Amino acid sequence: MDNRLTAAEAALYYGQEIQYERFPLRGFSTGILDDEILSDMRHNRISKCKLKLRPISDITEDEAKHLGYANREDADLDYRGTSRIAIEDVPYMVKQGFDIFGWIQQGKALDITQHG
Repeated sequence: MDNRLTAAEAALYYGQEIQYERFPLRGFSTGILDDEILSDMRHNRISKCKLKLRPISDITEDEAKHLGYANREDADLDYRGTSRIAIEDVPYMVKQGFDIFGWIQQGKALDITQHG
């Protein structure tokens, strides 16, 4: 399994925080995913990058209610049940920075609840 985040995948989270390392520099930088970073990813000027996302279990009461659930527990969303996410809720969840694709587990994203 390839755990490298592609530019096409990253583009889904445009505007979210991302950690990356540019060639030929050493060390990681953190920034907001924008056109420049996506271009650098496409042209292999970034060697490593990971989105900084929230696990679905980090959903708040207000977010659960926004999605139509009575409370946080009723949301009961997890990676094995992503098909239970209504298609119309995907843009909201992506905008809120939720990892709806299981990328934290795949190594393509960092869990901001653990890595800040």
